[in-house]
Amino acid sequence: MKMKTAILIGASVFMAVACLISCSEGKTEETVIDFKIEGMTCNHCVENVTKALQTVEGVDTAVVYFETDSAVVHYKDKKPSEEALIKAVEKAGYGAEIVSELTPRDK
Repeated sequence: MKMKTAILIGASVFMAVACLISCSEGKTEETVIDFKIEGMTCNHCVENVTKALQTVEGVDTAVVYFETDSAVVHYKDKKPSEEALIKAVEKAGYGAEIVSELTPRDK
């Protein structure tokens, strides 16, 4: 019984490692675009700006910070259009200015 358990555990570990290796192959680096956001007065504004940024093609995630009037957009494959990002925020009723763009190598 102990031998069967050891074999099953070994096989499980092997499969987990194989999955991690195959899942990490072909991944592209994540890039971050940093924004200064103008006009936010509450957490509802944060939700509006977040939703607006996430509608832009290419955006993986968008995180908006009320305390610092800023936002960060993450993307991996296709870079979202800077113009489209700014227009989306402006359409939601706020101002936006791109501060920087960083790849993991820049951090």
